Amino acid sequence: PPAAPHTPQPPPAGPPVLADLDRLAHSVTGVGDDGLRAAVTDRLLELLGAVAVGPEPADPVEVPHDEQIAAADADELFSLIDDELGRP
Repeated sequence: PPAAPHTPQPPPAGPPVLADLDRLAHSVTGVGDDGLRAAVTDRLLELLGAVAVGPEPADPVEVPHDEQIAAADADELFSLIDDELGRP
């Protein structure tokens, strides 16, 4: 039997990495467990540091104290990330 015609998928609205970041933002919003929140924060800061290193040397990312991270809520974590990326 002949193959079913292929329906082309519309291209993504923007670069795939931005869609991935949107999904990540949605999944980490409201993380309530202190230990999990601290682990997520550590990983996000590692990713931020990796992204900050580009073709030109970047200033090292200052990592807040563990106590501050553990006490932060999702809004504070995103604010920290925005501050590090220079977003308003």
